[in-house]
Amino acid sequence: MASTFTNLLFHLVFQHQGSRPSTLYSYIGGIVRDEGGALLAAGGMPDHVHLLACFKADMSVSEMVRRIKANSSKWIPPGGRSPALRPGRSAYGAFSVSESQKAR
Repeated sequence: MASTFTNLLFHLVFQHQGSRPSTLYSYIGGIVRDEGGALLAAGGMPDHVHLLACFKADMSVSEMVRRIKANSSKWIPPGGRSPALRPGRSAYGAFSVSESQKAR
C-alpha cells in the first residue's frame, strides 16, 4: 500500500481584530487539527498572529489560511461580540521552516 509522508512546517502571519487571548490560539489549534494538521506554536502582536503549523500533504497553504480565518471568525472572545480574525482579508505571510529551526 502506497502512502505519503511530508514534514512541511509553515510560519504563518496574518492580521486579526480585537484582543487575542490564549483561548483564540486553542481554537485555531482545533481548526488545524480538524483539517488533519497540527498547530505547533502560536503567538502574536497587538495586530497580527504568528502560527507554526504543519498540514496534510494535500492541503495548500492558501486553503489552510482561508479555513483558519473563516472558522476562527466565528469565535467570540469572552465578553466580546466581534470576530477575532477578519476572513475577508486575504493577505497573509507564509514561510517555510526547516526541522532544525523548529525550536527557535
